[in-house]
Amino acid sequence: MKRIRMGAIGILLSLILFTLPAQADQISNPGDFPADTTVLTFEGLTPGLPVTTQYSGATFSGYNIVMALSQNSQVLSVTGQLIVTFDPNVKVNMVGLDVDLWTTITLEAYGLGGKDLGSASISNDGFLGISSGEMISYVIIHDGGGTFAIDNFRFADPVDGVPVPEPSTLILLGSGLVGLGFLGRRKFRTRA
Repeated sequence: MKRIRMGAIGILLSLILFTLPAQADQISNPGDFPADTTVLTFEGLTPGLPVTTQYSGATFSGYNIVMALSQNSQVLSVTGQLIVTFDPNVKVNMVGLDVDLWTTITLEAYGLGGKDLGSASISNDGFLGISSGEMISYVIIHDGGGTFAIDNFRFADPVDGVPVPEPSTLILLGSGLVGLGFLGRRKFRTRA
């Protein structure tokens, strides 16, 4: 009876851990990105041109155009929302951008199958970024329908190319090992 109760508790704990939402962390400093981060500056693109597939590893969709602010600087102007989808062969767990805005901007990250990995927001000009323990498949950047500008769009591979496991996976693995340890100990005691 005790063994059945322990098994039921283990199954219940596993179900709870797998239904917890993944947490993403907000990044407020571009210096937190690794040295090999891909940075898209939108420089050299024709003003008035929408950004779609000009950059390897990322596809842009939504109403956006390149705007020239001065002779030496260009930004991406977005109306409504911008969706950036990453190539499946590119491992991404950090995304960030410089924001020039008039309202609150939100950056939402999604994993495989559209799993919500979390979001981050900023209410003033500056840097907005997000990092997740799971791989990010795409991000949505929006302000609720207005127009805003972004620059220096960054995305990074996991450090050393090793994916970071979810905390719930580690907890599940650890609880399984503890359970096996107790079963082995119990069998050892009954033999002695």
